[in-house]
Amino acid sequence: MAKGDYYYSIYHHLVKHSLSYLKKFDKVIAVSNNTKRDILKYTDCPSKKIIVLHNSVEKFFNQKKINKKSTLKKYNIPSNSIKVLIVGSSFYKNHQISLKVLEELKKKYNNIYFLKIGNKFDFKIKKNLYNSIIELPKIKREEISNIYKVSDAVLFPSIYEGFGLPLLEAIKSGVPIVCSNLKVLKEIVKTKKFMAHPNNFKLFSKLIIKILENHKEREKFVQFNLKNVKIFDEKIYICESNWSMFKLNIFFLIKLIFGFIIPFVFVVICIIRLILFIKRKNVSSQFNQTEEQQKEAKELNEDAQEEKDALEDAKEEEDALDVEGDEIDYLATYDRIIDRAPDNVDIDSLFSIYFK
Repeated sequence: MAKGDYYYSIYHHLVKHSLSYLKKFDKVIAVSNNTKRDILKYTDCPSKKIIVLHNSVEKFFNQKKINKKSTLKKYNIPSNSIKVLIVGSSFYKNHQISLKVLEELKKKYNNIYFLKIGNKFDFKIKKNLYNSIIELPKIKREEISNIYKVSDAVLFPSIYEGFGLPLLEAIKSGVPIVCSNLKVLKEIVKTKKFMAHPNNFKLFSKLIIKILENHKEREKFVQFNLKNVKIFDEKIYICESNWSMFKLNIFFLIKLIFGFIIPFVFVVICIIRLILFIKRKNVSSQFNQTEEQQKEAKELNEDAQEEKDALEDAKEEEDALDVEGDEIDYLATYDRIIDRAPDNVDIDSLFSIYFK
C-alpha cells in the first residue's frame, strides 16, 4: 500500500479514528514501553490509563533437544549448511537489508542459506541469491520452535516493532540473535553487543560471522539472553494480570461507590431527613394545638370560676338583702303593735306571743 494510494488514505483514516477512542477506555494494555510511548505520542490517551504488559510465548518454545535431521529432511533444508533464520514479510521487517547481509555472507560462506518463515518477498530477488533462500511453507506454530532449533542464528533487522515476539521465541529456543538497535528490542535483548543500525548490513554480517565462528561467545550470549527473558514468563504475567485486574476491580468499585452508591445514600438520607422534618412539624403543630386547647380550656375554667364566684357573690348579696328585709318587716310589725295596743296591755308579752 503506497502512501497517497486511495486504500492507504482510508486505512490511515481508520487507524487514526480508532486510536482517538483509546482515551475512552478505563485501561489500555501496551505490549511494551515503546508501544506506550507511541500511544502517548500519537494519541491523547492519559498515561495513567496505560499498563505495560509484555508478550509471552508458548511453552513449546524451549531448549528441549529435537531430531534435527528429521526436521531438516521434512522441510528440504540441506543438513551440511549454515542456516540463518529471518521471519515476517511486512516492509518494516527490512528484508531488503537482510538480502544485502546474505550477499555479504556469501562472500565468505558458499554453503549459507537464509530460511524464511512467512509470506513471499514482495520485491525482486537477485539471481545469485535466489538459490540461497529457502522460503518455508505455512507451518503449524508448534513446529516453528523446531525451525529455530535447526538454525545457527536469527537475523532481525526491523525498522519498527511493537514488541518483537520472534526475538523472544528465538531466545527461548536457545538460538543466538542479531537484531537492529531499536528501543523496543532493547527491552528484550539487554546487551548491545549483537545489535546494529537497521541499515548497517555490513555490521550485521560481521556480528553473524562472530556468532558462527566463536562458539564460546555464542554460548555465553545464548545463556545471557535466557537469563534475562525469565521476566517474560506466563506465570509472572498471570500474577501481574491478577494484580492489575484486582486494581481494576478496586477502581470500578470506587467508581461505583462514588458514582452510584454515595449519591443513592445521599438521596435516601435526604428523604429520611425530609420525612423526619415533616413528622417533627406535625408533632410541633399538634403540640401547639394542644397548648392552644389547654390555654382555651384554662380560660374557660377561669371564666367559669369567675361566673361561679359572681353567682356566689350575688347569692350572698341576695341573702343579705333577705335578712335585712326580714329585720325591716319585724320592726314595722312591732311599731304597728305599739300603735294599736291599749295602754294597759304589756307590749313585750303581746309581741312575743305574736312572733311565737
